[in-house]
Parts: sequence; structure tokens; C-alpha cells
Amino acid sequence: MLKRVGWPKVEKMITRELMYENDKPTTVAYWIKLTLVALAIRLLAAFYVFLAASQDADASYYVKQAVRIMTGSDKSTYFLPPGRSYCLIPFFLAFGESETTCRANAVVFDLAGVLVAAALAHQMLRRRSAARMAGWIAAFYPPAVMLCGWCYSENVTMFALTCSVCFAVLGLRTVGKNSWWSLAAWFLCGGFLGLTMLTRPSSFSLAFLASVGWIGLLALQRFRPSLAGAAAEVPPRLILGGGLVFSLAALCCMIPAAMHQASLNQGWRVSTNNEMNFYLGNNPYTPHYKTWHLGSSYAHALRTPGFMADVASIRNGPNPDGALMRAAVRYIWEHPAIFLLRTVNRIRAFWGFDHNATATVRGSLPQWGRTGFALSLAVEAGGYCLTMLLVICGLFLVSGAMAKNDVGLLIALVLAYQLPYTISFASGLYHFPVMGLLFPFAGLALDRAWRERGAFWQTIRGRKWLWVAVGVFLLIQIEYACQVIAYEGA
Repeated sequence: MLKRVGWPKVEKMITRELMYENDKPTTVAYWIKLTLVALAIRLLAAFYVFLAASQDADASYYVKQAVRIMTGSDKSTYFLPPGRSYCLIPFFLAFGESETTCRANAVVFDLAGVLVAAALAHQMLRRRSAARMAGWIAAFYPPAVMLCGWCYSENVTMFALTCSVCFAVLGLRTVGKNSWWSLAAWFLCGGFLGLTMLTRPSSFSLAFLASVGWIGLLALQRFRPSLAGAAAEVPPRLILGGGLVFSLAALCCMIPAAMHQASLNQGWRVSTNNEMNFYLGNNPYTPHYKTWHLGSSYAHALRTPGFMADVASIRNGPNPDGALMRAAVRYIWEHPAIFLLRTVNRIRAFWGFDHNATATVRGSLPQWGRTGFALSLAVEAGGYCLTMLLVICGLFLVSGAMAKNDVGLLIALVLAYQLPYTISFASGLYHFPVMGLLFPFAGLALDRAWRERGAFWQTIRGRKWLWVAVGVFLLIQIEYACQVIAYEGA
């Protein structure tokens, strides 16, 4: 059936026009196999290996919030953003509220993230075999597989963010060919970015980056068309229209949550936790490296002498959230050296290894013992480290395999997403959503290693800066491990 409706045309819409001549096209069979394998291992993890560990922490909050919204009994403000809860509601309406439904919802979004990551790789990479390899890396990525049974916000964020980038690339490539395709792509791009921001408000930095790019392009066309390149030939009304439909779609996603907050005199915002998060990372009690310590557990905050009393005194006023923000800004102004130290530490900690699923296992499944805990951590942290080593190799081998503009776009988006965490608090958990943008580099490296075998070692052996980057990454992991262990039980 797919052949009759023109599968090659469908594939061409999501892939680059420039491909290697001897590269085999990606068939429908690949997508079916990828879907079935990724689904099977996630069902195994969610409904067998980790079945005894129920929803906890933020995941439990999102489930309860979804039930309140669905039943119309939600009269409280959204402390955590409601995007993850919104994604649960259709499943609860269809299948009822239960642990099984929660796990099925998490599996579906995680599986969707795999397929979208594979589609993005096919858009970016000029060799389809490398793009297919990126899809398989996404399917087997251990931190995602292990976390797929819990309704945390990370899998929805990665899915929505990767979808947004896919449609942004499609919009850029069709802007001079078919205005309707381009406008539709930008509308979907804005919608998925709106879902991203509704799920993780820190991703507002991506909307800011998109706005700067849009305004900059319009300015170049108007005042310096020679610097706009191929975009100089695109009608300004099309660029303006693309930005407007993008903004409209993003706003439509966030307006219901913002209206709910405004009706409770909380202002036009999607959640109330952002000022608190900023304060948690910038106060006298924040550890200089483990800046996420006070925010990772309420028990940690209770056990920090003086912290809760200070928060209570700061919030004792008509605008408690604003008071927290001002207190954090005042602390930064009075202690710039400490803020700089913490910022540098947060940049490194953001790339520390994943251990959230293992922490959940340790708290919910004590019967696993130390051996099970160690094995879980080895798989989760080791899987992340191996993937990132492939990403680093791919970044140094990307010349000719991916357009320079595409490489710059992916790196800029990753850094923009990281930016808010460099000024609040950061841990290894927070890099999860951007992995969908990094899988293409990992797929490129693994594909070359598979095709070249022994010659691949010769290719990378003499690249000094590659090995410097590998060494820095490994040192970051060692430092992260030492710091986490140092605060164990604190």
C-alpha cells in the first residue's frame, strides 16, 4: 500500500536531497522493525523489570495533577508545569486512571521519541545507513529504556523538542519551494515547541533563540541582503508568515495553563516553580557543585540547617515568588565569584551520567540489594557514557556527512536548552531531552566504525583534539561520581 502512494516521495520529504549514491534507501521494513524492537524492550522494562516500582516524586505529582484537571476539581495553582499531566489525560479518559495506564502512556511517548529521533537523523545525515544506526541507538539507549515506566517529564520533552526541530528543518528546506508546506511545518514546529515549554519551562530559551533568528533574518533581508545567502530570495511575507504561525501555535498550547494561573492571581505563566528553582540554586545554603541538592528532595531541604527558616521569612509577604527571585538576584550580586564558580560547575554537572532510574530503584525496590543497585547503575550510567563517546567521535567526523548549517543548528539548540540550567541548578538528569538531537552524531560514528572495522581506529587515532574531548568528558564523569557519592545520604 505504501508503495502505491509513493513511499520514495514520503522519504524524500524527511531526508536530505544529497545522499551517497551507493547508500541503500531506508525501507518501510526498517521503520516496522525499529518500532517493534523499541516497543518490546520498553514493555519488558516497564511491565516486568521495574513493575514493582510505582510512580513516585514528580511522576506521582503529574499523575495526581492530571486526575484533578480531568475531573475539574483542580482549584490550585500549577507548581510544576502541566504539560506532562495534559499528555496523561487522553489515556485516562480512554482507559481509566491506573498504574497500567500511566506506564502505557510513558512507553508510548518514549517510543514516539525513538521514531522522531530516527526521522531527525534521516533529515540531517547524508548517509542513510548512519541515520538508521542513529535510530537503533535511540531504541536501545539505556537511560530512556530504564526510565520509560514512570511518568516523568523527560520523555515527553524529548519527543516534543525533537518533533519541533524536525518540522523546523522541514520548514527551512521547503520555504523556497512550497509556501503552504513551509507554513504548515512552521505551525507544527511552534505547536511542539509550545508543548515543550508547557512541559519544561526552561525551554523558553529555545523560543528566544528562534525569535532572535527570525528577527535577524528579517533584518538581514531588509538591510544586508548580501549576507542572507539563499534566504535573500525568499519573499519577506513568507518569512513573516512563518514566524507568525509559529508563534500562534506555541501560544495556543500555553494559553489554557496561563489562563488557569491568572484566574488564581498567579499571573500569566504556566507554573510557579521557576522562582523557587532559581532561589534553590542561588542562596547561601546551595552546595557549590551539587547545586541540585536542595531541589532534588524535600528531605534534603529539611535537613539543611537554617534553610527552611530563611525561605519562610523571605516568602512572608504579598508576593512570595517575587521575593524569592529578588533574594536570589541579591545573593548573586553580593557573591559574584560564588555564582561564577557554581555556573562553571553547573555546566559540567549537566553532562554528568544518568542515575535517576537507579535512584528510583534504590528507593522502591530494596530487595534488589547492592548487587542489583550496582548493576542498574552500570547499565544506566554506562549506556549514557558509551553513547556520548560516540557523539564526541561523530562531532569530529561530521565533515561531509552533515551540512555545516545543520551541525550548527543542532549544537546551538543543545546549548540554548542548557542555558537556563547554568544559572539555576543542574544535574545529569537534565540533559535527557536533548539526546534526541545528539543521536545523529552517535549514529554517524557507529556506522563508520561498523563499515570501516579496523580502519576506523586508524581514522580516529591521530585526532588529538578528539582524544582531548574524550578525556575531558571522562574527567567530568569521575568528578560527578565523586560529588554524588560525597553527598550520599546527606
